[in-house]
Amino acid sequence: MKPKARTAFEALRATPLFAELIGSGRLIDSQPVENPGLVEVEDGDLVLEHPTLRLISFPYEWPFAMLQAAAVHHLDLQIDALEAGFVLIDASAYNVQFKADGPVFIDVSSLRPYREGEPWIAHHQFCESFLAPLVLQARLGIPYQAWYRGRLEGISVNEVAKLLHLRDCLSPTILAHLILPGIASRKGQALRARAIKNRSTGLSKTRYRALLQQLRDFIATLVPKDSAESVWADYSDNNTYQAHETEAKLEAVAAFCRAQRPNFLIDIGCNDATFSACALRNGVEFAVGLDADQGALHQAYRRARTDKLSFVPLFADLANPSPDQGFAGEERAALTTRLGTADAVLALAVAHHLIIGCNVPLERAVAWLVDRGKSGLIEFVPKQDPTIQTMLELREDIFPTYTRDAFLATLESQAEVVSSTVVSDSGREIFRFQKP
Repeated sequence: MKPKARTAFEALRATPLFAELIGSGRLIDSQPVENPGLVEVEDGDLVLEHPTLRLISFPYEWPFAMLQAAAVHHLDLQIDALEAGFVLIDASAYNVQFKADGPVFIDVSSLRPYREGEPWIAHHQFCESFLAPLVLQARLGIPYQAWYRGRLEGISVNEVAKLLHLRDCLSPTILAHLILPGIASRKGQALRARAIKNRSTGLSKTRYRALLQQLRDFIATLVPKDSAESVWADYSDNNTYQAHETEAKLEAVAAFCRAQRPNFLIDIGCNDATFSACALRNGVEFAVGLDADQGALHQAYRRARTDKLSFVPLFADLANPSPDQGFAGEERAALTTRLGTADAVLALAVAHHLIIGCNVPLERAVAWLVDRGKSGLIEFVPKQDPTIQTMLELREDIFPTYTRDAFLATLESQAEVVSSTVVSDSGREIFRFQKP
């Protein structure tokens, strides 16, 4: 921290708010380091140290419920900070991360003393980082992740405003924070200059707080449109398994986790977290789930919070996961880089989606799944299974090498196969593997 930011931090640190935020887990613990020995540090600078987070994730990987939780967390922090005489000078969604027990704000340098009558200078950034993508999915049913990934700082207010319906003007929040700003940006410099002049007049502290509360109350009520219509949203109650088959899979997961007791597990194709929850009950300390189904991820996050699971579900198209991107391709690391190699991986009922659904060669698909963990469970679904029969109904079967023997041979080339268990009447088989 440079001297100006250091002064703001020291003022914050002297308040009861600082201790309350850290004690409640809402703000990451940030403590000064004496004589850090860093070449880049100059006289008068302040270096802060904070605990290492187990997972770094980005807004374009968060399902709706997580982005919503991050937005509410951000606004609650601002409201409490304003009451204590502080404000946030930016509103980037990247300033929020997710621990096992929920969101945490990680950029203490964004907090500085409030100046009487000042405007909320980060309002536009908040709307693009949080409000626009949430409204896009809540009102129009358009998932925001791909759009957000293509524009790293959020989704343009102007672009979302163009898509909204006339009835959306009935919402004072949407009208004030998306539609009117969108119109102003399209009307040219005159309206923009007027908006800048109005912003410079500032807000009273009462109006400032009311603005934050209005957004907080509105965002907290949003629900993703059509989420109940997703393919896997009701996975636990509507799948192709018989009850005894589901129990067999759960027992296989439980037995594996009790034997391995992995600290960190990745559940690839996590659906609504049924099997992640089982793993966490049987020795896993922390789990990350990956899936591309919006409804299932929404349910997974709700389950995690309701059941207090050490679990974070992330949106991931397995055939196109988040790459290195941003300036020089270094600003935001790829998802696989950030996840690293877990202690264990679950890849249940997912390999056939890559191989048959996405035309990924069997050898590449199996290798990619196995590389995610030091040990794990991977499921083979035979062609006679109803799921694959449905996948092949409207396309030619061009997968002659998709067989159990080929699958097993590929798996054995990547890791030691410890055991296998048939878990369905159609011949679904779970292989337990261990890497050297």
